[in-house]
Amino acid sequence: MSTYYLLEKRVVTCSKNLKEKYEEKGFKLIAVDSGWNNSLQLR
Repeated sequence: MSTYYLLEKRVVTCSKNLKEKYEEKGFKLIAVDSGWNNSLQLR
């Protein structure tokens, strides 16, 4: 199951490793599950 992260109004697939690297650079990422993504019909 993929994990999606909300980044600058975009939902992207991202490994935990990349998430931590983005956060180190000051980005705010929010983990959401695929059900949330599908319910908003974002692609």
